[in-house]
Amino acid sequence: MAGKKIPNIDRLIIASYRYLNNVLALLIVFWLIRLFDVFVIAQAFHFPSGYTGSHLLGLLYDSYFVLKVAAIFFLPYLLLSLLRKQIAQGFFITVALVLVVANLLLAVYFASTKVMLGSDLFGYSIAEIKETLQSSGSMSVVNVIPVVVFPILFLVIRHYLVKVRFPNICYYFFY
Repeated sequence: MAGKKIPNIDRLIIASYRYLNNVLALLIVFWLIRLFDVFVIAQAFHFPSGYTGSHLLGLLYDSYFVLKVAAIFFLPYLLLSLLRKQIAQGFFITVALVLVVANLLLAVYFASTKVMLGSDLFGYSIAEIKETLQSSGSMSVVNVIPVVVFPILFLVIRHYLVKVRFPNICYYFFY
């Protein structure tokens, strides 16, 4: 049995199922980060009331962002899965962890400076961003712990979701 070759089309189908489970794990973590933003960061930095609609819209935009990124990285993931399953999984995990940490850092930056960081991000050096965050007093436990906890949470959720096989109709929705 160990030497039995699986046809490439079957390997791609299995890889696509695994990819969608990975994307679901990433989506769940992005939603949890948004909830963390609403209930912890907003309270710690005393956001004005009335932002509930904005946060709900943020959940929608987070979902759109994750699905957009998933569409972009789907083909490279499938091609890498033809080489080896572990290479494709490592690729996805690396991309997802970078996205999770970047999302958290942008949320903390916005909470501390009340300035959204968009394309002007590329105009700042790391030293300038670090100086801005340190001068605003935002380098606290509330901001550092999530940068460790949420990536670990992603890995745990992904670990369990990869083992789950949803009904085929759930997977067909994404094709």
